[in-house]
Amino acid sequence: MAGELLLTGDGRSGRIEFKLARDNATCSGTWSLTEGSAGAATKGMWATACSNGYTATGTYESPGPGRGTGKGTDSSGKNVRLSFGS
Repeated sequence: MAGELLLTGDGRSGRIEFKLARDNATCSGTWSLTEGSAGAATKGMWATACSNGYTATGTYESPGPGRGTGKGTDSSGKNVRLSFGS
């Protein structure tokens, strides 16, 4: 996945919105915290669906506010990776 990521929520869960760079498909989904607390190192889960039929789910780890990495699987069974923040 490649695109610009917008995260919104209350610090424990929220929405994901982005566009895929390869075909400009719009995507939206959810994220939720499973370990840690907002403002500190956290782990969580995410899921998204796109206007072109693409879907993906996975997990993420964040060492601090606004940044982190994730991995998961798409609707074709392929591995996906994501990163966010600086």
